[in-house]
Amino acid sequence: MRNSMIRAALAAATTLATGAMLAPVAAYAQVGQASLRGTITSPPGNQATQVTAVEVATGIRRTATIGADGAYNFASLRAGTYRLEIQLTNGTRNSDEFTLRVGQNAGLDIDLTTAPAAPAPTSETAQTDPGSVEGSDQEIIVTGSRIRTLSGGQVGINITQRLIEQLPQNNRNFLAFADLAPGVRFVEEGANGQARLQGGAQRSNSVNVFIDGVSQKDYVLKNGVTGQDSTPGNPFPQLAIGEYQVLSSNYKAEFDQVSSVAIVAGTKSGTNEFHGEGFVDFTNQDLRALRPTELYPRRVAKVDTKDIQYGVALGGPIIKDVAHFFASYEGKRQERPVDVLPGNGVDINVIPAELRSRFGNFTNTFNEDLIFGKIDISPTAEDLIEFTAKYRKESGDSLGSGINAFSTRTNNSVEELRGMARWQHTADTWINDFRVSYEDVSWAPQPAEPGINQFFQRTEQRANGPVRIDLLRIGGGTNNQNKGQKGWTVQNDFTYTGLEGHTFKTGVKAKWVDLNTLEQNNINGSYTYDVNLLSPTGFQTDTPYRLQFGAPSGFGSSSIEIEKLPVRHLCPGRLGRYRPPDAEPRRALGL
Repeated sequence: MRNSMIRAALAAATTLATGAMLAPVAAYAQVGQASLRGTITSPPGNQATQVTAVEVATGIRRTATIGADGAYNFASLRAGTYRLEIQLTNGTRNSDEFTLRVGQNAGLDIDLTTAPAAPAPTSETAQTDPGSVEGSDQEIIVTGSRIRTLSGGQVGINITQRLIEQLPQNNRNFLAFADLAPGVRFVEEGANGQARLQGGAQRSNSVNVFIDGVSQKDYVLKNGVTGQDSTPGNPFPQLAIGEYQVLSSNYKAEFDQVSSVAIVAGTKSGTNEFHGEGFVDFTNQDLRALRPTELYPRRVAKVDTKDIQYGVALGGPIIKDVAHFFASYEGKRQERPVDVLPGNGVDINVIPAELRSRFGNFTNTFNEDLIFGKIDISPTAEDLIEFTAKYRKESGDSLGSGINAFSTRTNNSVEELRGMARWQHTADTWINDFRVSYEDVSWAPQPAEPGINQFFQRTEQRANGPVRIDLLRIGGGTNNQNKGQKGWTVQNDFTYTGLEGHTFKTGVKAKWVDLNTLEQNNINGSYTYDVNLLSPTGFQTDTPYRLQFGAPSGFGSSSIEIEKLPVRHLCPGRLGRYRPPDAEPRRALGL
């Protein structure tokens, strides 16, 4: 057993400069944000002075000054649908709507000098192509410009809301679509639906997921994302994900603690209209085929099975164009059959009658609740304030098919609380993005039933010598762990666009987190028996040949192995000083 508390402080600073040697130059967006830049060519005598990006769904506005050469630059915008309001010396012109994706560095040039006039749009022709400009007198001027992406060498794809809604999946894990990107695999393992994300040939802990710019890195377990070790649960409610970007290489320096795949996700926000949605997915034993053990050696009734997933989401205005809310809930309830059978195809009749009842069909249970909430406030045209919170709770029993009796199952428990406060301030030539986030994650599998664990093996004589075969494990469970992390993160990103043709970016992140790991398996003791110890045809369950237990003992093995066994009863309920006559315990630690 080892229990350690570690305090870690991580800080990173990055400065990026992009020059005007090659045009156009990408204006790098903040993590999880988008950027837009371009040139507006004004008609003679009617100079464009400033441009405002209006988020259509929320009415949130961001204004940028247009330079003498017509250049404008929005270095950080939320992913969403926008239109541009262009302020000229005489009047205002509006572009039609266009969409910016998570992490997209977009360019849009607009030429107001050569655009021919067109009739006012009707209700059937109101939607025009990106890049057109609408005059204040409702006439449409098509410039022929298009949104173009200035990728800067990053390799990856965007998973849009349309893909999330329309592509089939057998769970509600939003990361399942990440394997659309080259070199990325979403791997589902085991009958319980456990899943992990993997990039190339690297392990899952080399992956990092950023949600609203905040890292979800797990510093204790092996899966890379907090709470995702050996669980069929989902890391985040899929209803709350707007879209996300999958980057497999050449990602920028802001993406810390990642060496294979970076997932950059943006959450949904409320809009100026109330909108709600919900879903229910249901499967039971009547909607599946018979399993092999339900067909052989004789046909039996299907074991009860249930897989139900459900959720709701609601968003809307608090104050129109100023403040909005969004909330979502997703639940998962599962009952999955498992089979307990003698190992290596051994005939069940070999097992004593009093142990045969431990074999058969049983049911695993799993419960998950995911809650997410978000409030965004734009008190001025220069400020955006966001508050988000997520709570995740998982419980249930876990037992894999095999020789382990139902009593040895593990009671899984995952609990995760995260919160973030963000303030973005936009000025004429700079943007500052400040975040404070909190995390408290616990992953604590425990034995579902107390008591000692007994493991029965049989020795068989074969041509190449004796071989031990596993038969059955009964008693209490052996998995006893409590691991997690808790702490605060402060990060600040600063972008300067005041030097013509250049964008400078710098950032700092500091993290104070307590890491906790307790692993004390076999806390009640695990006794291993050779059922043929006294007779080749017997089945003795009185004298174990090995005892394993977890106890606070510092470094070293908590295993006792006895080379000589007397024919006498060993009471397996006593832990402590044990040294039977004529036995030589291996002194891995003092007892």
